[in-house]
Amino acid sequence: MTVKNNNQLIEIMTLLMLVNTQSRRFGVLSIDLIIDQVKEPLLKKGLQMFVNGRDDRNIRDTLSVEIGSSDNYQNLVVEGVCMLAS
Repeated sequence: MTVKNNNQLIEIMTLLMLVNTQSRRFGVLSIDLIIDQVKEPLLKKGLQMFVNGRDDRNIRDTLSVEIGSSDNYQNLVVEGVCMLAS
């Protein structure tokens, strides 16, 4: 998926900040309700891996197989989830 506009990028970054705050305050399992509302498949899979306790390296390796290395949007999603897991 390629970023269609800046609003899409802002939405992803806002969601990642919300997930970070939620997981630090109430624990990682508390973001399950947020994950259920995520429509972007790659982000949803990465967040689920985070909840399941996968480390950042494992998440990056797994998701990198699924994306094109030139897709900046998908690379940003992967790096955002990895930052949460580290």
